[in-house]
Amino acid sequence: MQITRQADYALRAILYLSRLNKNARAATRLIAEEMQIPISFLAKIVSQLSIAGLINTSRGARGGVSLVREPQKISVLEVVEAIDGAPTIHLHVLSERTAQFIKHYVRLKKSWLIN
Repeated sequence: MQITRQADYALRAILYLSRLNKNARAATRLIAEEMQIPISFLAKIVSQLSIAGLINTSRGARGGVSLVREPQKISVLEVVEAIDGAPTIHLHVLSERTAQFIKHYVRLKKSWLIN
């Protein structure tokens, strides 16, 4: 599976935040500099991650960005889905037998793909 550049940047931002002390906030400017993310991309990414409930944001002198949950409770899939949407499985590239198995016997649950 390939991810978009935007999802890559989102993962970098989450990784940066995961290294902070609990309840610590980081300025988006600092995240952008440290993780080599263009600030214009990061502004949109922060908004999407916030809407997805993965980070908190606050403005002002004591503002910044922080994780909503402990880092080990945030999966790569959650971050990618927040940015790119749910991944799709292209059954036409699988063997017929595998495709039939997936179609008829497996109900892929989102919870299987996260922690």
